[in-house]
Amino acid sequence: MLRILREVILETLWVSRFLLRGMTDSLQRNTGWAVLALVMSAALWLIVTGEQNPPKVDVFPSPIPVEVVNVPPELGVLGDVQFVRVRISSLPDTWVRLTAGSFKATADVSGARPGSQEVGVRVTPNDNQVRVLEVLPPRIPVTVEALNSRQVPVKVSLVGTAPLGISLGTPQSSLSRVTARGPDVLVSQVESASVDIQLEGLRVPISSQSFKLIPRSSSGIRIEGVTLDPISVDVSLVVEQNITYRTVSLLPTLLGQPPEGYWVSSLRVDPPAVTVAGPREILEPLTVLNTQPIEIGKLNSDVARAVSVSLPSGLTLVEPRGGSALVFISISPVQGTMTFSVPPTVDGLTHDMIASVENVSVAVSGPLPRLRQLKPTDITVTLDVKGLAPGTYSLRPNVTVPSGLDFSQPAANAAVKISKG
Repeated sequence: MLRILREVILETLWVSRFLLRGMTDSLQRNTGWAVLALVMSAALWLIVTGEQNPPKVDVFPSPIPVEVVNVPPELGVLGDVQFVRVRISSLPDTWVRLTAGSFKATADVSGARPGSQEVGVRVTPNDNQVRVLEVLPPRIPVTVEALNSRQVPVKVSLVGTAPLGISLGTPQSSLSRVTARGPDVLVSQVESASVDIQLEGLRVPISSQSFKLIPRSSSGIRIEGVTLDPISVDVSLVVEQNITYRTVSLLPTLLGQPPEGYWVSSLRVDPPAVTVAGPREILEPLTVLNTQPIEIGKLNSDVARAVSVSLPSGLTLVEPRGGSALVFISISPVQGTMTFSVPPTVDGLTHDMIASVENVSVAVSGPLPRLRQLKPTDITVTLDVKGLAPGTYSLRPNVTVPSGLDFSQPAANAAVKISKG
């Protein structure tokens, strides 16, 4: 097939060259032949191109919204927007650029009557290189109803909770009633034209501010397909702040004393300050607040406790929002010194010698609870007499105490008397 097409193209090009060569002296006589040759060349080029780069034919994956057009002025359309799909033909490089917005789907209801009916859908691509082969489905159900209008009251709704300390007046609307227009079955459901005012974070008055109106049923459901005239109203709302705020320091409260021999070496609270709200006359003299008391009579190690803030009557805690603070308490042992009389041990004494020595006084320092449990036998004092002859000596003792404790070297050497056994 391609071989035949190439031969036809070459022959056509040869004829075109012959015609163009004689164009200057016989243009009028050969004009028809020249045009025919050009048309044939273009057609054959398109055929060959299609053979080498065939178009893609498939259902476009994205649904296309249908716009109902030419609605008679006395009618209105009911229901939500409907969608269709299309089977199209397009070159692959064009296909990848297509979106749902590349097509326009319309349903013409110019001849519709009140009630439900099926209307044909027409889909037009915005790219002339795309062909719509089929619309799925080709027709959609459409319900139209006679239009109606009536006056409905304007209702201002306050949504949410106002900030602490904020008092609100009665909202005032610039209009008491507006006109609802649309299909009769929808207009009959509209109970009010509602304005929603969000109260969260509201601290300043609203003065003639424009708000969009929303058609709502008696149960508060928004009625779609109904228009309001006008579409917005001006609303005013008095907002007064009758409670003030203040940030004050927070101090932890401890109840009792640590066990004997321990003390509170560090105390910290997080957060160090809190924000409270209340009447001005209570807040003005306030400079500090305390936590609820923490019992420490049995603590002998570090702890962290979550406690609530103690608030005077009439005040409300704003920050921290959880209502409690974290208190960090460091309990440390009291450091002290105790003196012990320890009998020394004599090392290096031969079997035919005897030694007499007095107790050695050793001052030991450390945590007081440990010192109170320490016994003289827990301390080792050693005197080295190796190689010494009988006689009296003044020797420096070697002292060892349990781990975690310190000692002071005895002020005087120990007196040792060595004699024959």
